[in-house]
This record gives sequence, structure tokens and C-alpha cells, in this order.
Amino acid sequence: MSAARATVWVVAGPPGGGKTTAAALLLARLRPVPALLDKDTMYGPFVAATLAAHGRTRANAKAPGTTSTSNGTSTTA
Repeated sequence: MSAARATVWVVAGPPGGGKTTAAALLLARLRPVPALLDKDTMYGPFVAATLAAHGRTRANAKAPGTTSTSNGTSTTA
């Protein structure tokens, strides 16, 4: 028995680079319509479970002594 072949589309880029817009355009035009697996949907439950296993929540997920910058990165205080 041979394995089924499938095309995989990966949309990557920096924050604000238009990834969501590009993915929406692809979804509107490709047939058959592919599944959209965005990282927030895929990794959100994993991150929540990992934090819970260590007694933390998303609200207190940052490492002690760090602050967030306007671009979403963390710096040491």
C-alpha cells in the first residue's frame, strides 16, 4: 500500500507581515479547501497544559524579572 500524498502550504513571516491575510486568500482560492492550522490554535492548549503542570497560568506566564516590549519580546529587568 502506498502512502497518500498531500500538498502542505506554510505561511510564515514576522508579526504584522500579513500571514493571516495571505492564509485567508489561499483558503478562498484552493480546492479542495485545506485545513488551517494556525500556531495559536495548535499550541494554545499545549501551552495551557504545560503552564498548569507547573502551577502557572497565562496571566503569570512570564519569567520573573522580565518585562514585555512593544513588539512582544521579553527583556530582563
